[in-house]
Amino acid sequence: MKRYILFGFSLLVAFPLSVFAQDEEGDEENLDFLKPKRTVTVKNYETRSVKGLVIDGATKKPIAGAIVRAADFDGYSVLTDDDGTYELSVPVFSSALYISTPDFNPVRMGLVKGEQQRQVILYPSTFAAEYGAQTNVINLYEATDFKYTNAINIKDEVQKQLGGQVRSISRNGTPGVGSTLFIQGLNSLNVNAQPLIVIDGVIVDQQYSRTLLHDGFYNDILSNLNPADIEKVTVMRNGTALYGSKGSNGVILVQTRRSKSMATRITANVSAGVVLEPKLISVMDANQYRSYASEMLKSTNTTNRKFKFLIEDRDYYYYDQYHQNTDWSDYVYHTAMTQNYGINVEGGDAVANYNLSVGYTSAQSALKYNDMDRLNIRFNTDITLMRDLSVRFDASFANQTRDIRNDGAPASYDEGTPTSPAFLAYVKSPFMSAYSYGHDETGKGRFSDSHYDGKGVVSVRSLD
Repeated sequence: MKRYILFGFSLLVAFPLSVFAQDEEGDEENLDFLKPKRTVTVKNYETRSVKGLVIDGATKKPIAGAIVRAADFDGYSVLTDDDGTYELSVPVFSSALYISTPDFNPVRMGLVKGEQQRQVILYPSTFAAEYGAQTNVINLYEATDFKYTNAINIKDEVQKQLGGQVRSISRNGTPGVGSTLFIQGLNSLNVNAQPLIVIDGVIVDQQYSRTLLHDGFYNDILSNLNPADIEKVTVMRNGTALYGSKGSNGVILVQTRRSKSMATRITANVSAGVVLEPKLISVMDANQYRSYASEMLKSTNTTNRKFKFLIEDRDYYYYDQYHQNTDWSDYVYHTAMTQNYGINVEGGDAVANYNLSVGYTSAQSALKYNDMDRLNIRFNTDITLMRDLSVRFDASFANQTRDIRNDGAPASYDEGTPTSPAFLAYVKSPFMSAYSYGHDETGKGRFSDSHYDGKGVVSVRSLD
């Protein structure tokens, strides 16, 4: 009996020991806190003392608990006191302080000679930040988050996000026609001063010197890209070191979206925008223009004394034709709609990842019959052939359909006849009608319901 008691007692002692041993072995990774931590060695530089005050830019009150540290050097930091003051020892060759605190935008402030420094003003994070966490040594500026943008051309979004880093000048109001970009400014009147465009590491020919069939129209390669397919745009102010003289005017690096997950993910987006009619300058109405035209005819020394638009007899056959009050801007401009539809599928496995996107854009212009439709299809893949060898296969298709109108006017009538609808909307006589005028079967003059007056000569049969 004693033997069984000793055996049972030994089991009770051994069981918790074995359980502890298994837990210790299984949770070995969770016991890292028991291991001695590696200490970070901070170099001891010759220091000098600086002090100053940190205040709230909105309330002008001192900020307590703000972190003040030497920029670009670790181990030299201090918290501000209740009255917002601080005193810190920094390396003698340190040139700036970095001040940050939650709910406020950080500030990088240069150091001045002496112990007392300039007052630091922090603004709440509701204001736009003027300083980043790191100094931009190589002058790279990034624009991101284009998934839900209404922009037709990526240049519009880059100008919106980067502001003064890229100067964008729109060529005209045609949707998606693009802009002229300047990163270093207009530094030459004889050669091209626009930046180099690189899409997914491939230099793109911008076709600046190509002659187009439509005089005055500019082809923009970036208008073939759907902004929703772009992951990031990086602006490099000077790319001479990487691209030689081609990058002397700056470089715009475009990175399209690629799959970042093995799980299949499908996203769809629909967006719309409205472009209102432009605000035009005030012009003369029909009566004012009739008086003005009659005065101008006196200066031409014409011998003709009978003009149809000056006859006030209501029974006159052409009275209605020359006594309208037409606002030509109503026939030329309208409120335009922009619509974007897109679907994106991404996924893959350990060997290959893919990203397929299909997008359709329909953009109307505020100038009638000057619209654009675009269909985009892009397929990006990343294939791992072996451990240290991978390849990319990208394919894209873009189809644009445009209704292009001549939106320019000659400097004088001697150089040609104006055909621009926007220009003619200002100068065409307001007492004329937009529709053709003729007589019906009874011989009475009337306007057509559907035929516009193109040349001023109306066929009777065109009214039927």
